[in-house]
Amino acid sequence: MGLFDYFKSKKNKTRTLPPAVVCAPVSGRVLSMSQLPDEAFASGAMGWCCGILPEDGVIKSPVTGDIMQVADTYHALGVDGDNGVQLVLHVGMDTAELHADGFRCRVRGGQPVRQGEVLLEADLEKIRAAGLSDVVFLAILNSDDFLEPELILSGPVVAGEALIRLRHKEQ
Repeated sequence: MGLFDYFKSKKNKTRTLPPAVVCAPVSGRVLSMSQLPDEAFASGAMGWCCGILPEDGVIKSPVTGDIMQVADTYHALGVDGDNGVQLVLHVGMDTAELHADGFRCRVRGGQPVRQGEVLLEADLEKIRAAGLSDVVFLAILNSDDFLEPELILSGPVVAGEALIRLRHKEQ
């Protein structure tokens, strides 16, 4: 068998990708999808979701990839992960009403980021003082590209710990 025959034989085989891992973007207490206090996230309308009741307002990138978009009000942003995961991080409920007051964004659309890099800072006291929830929602936008996501942790979590494992559907 020649060199080119070797590559031709590989072309017809199914390629299995390794599981994708999404890390916790903030320290706090993990909330499963059924525990989320917002119907849009809890219903799966945004894709598979989970949340974290945060201990602090330092939101870090859960994956290495590129920033897709940042909301003008800095309360939400999207990350396109190098591992194939496209996700949205959304801080709080109705926090767009704060018009960026209490949020400090450290990234911009199109910017590459590394897992663990600080994306934004949220003033949790300001959010709570406005009578709003400060839950950090994490939605997998392309969850249909994966088999059922696995929430690895429950209870307390530290930013950067592996939180979600996703197995790619057969390619």
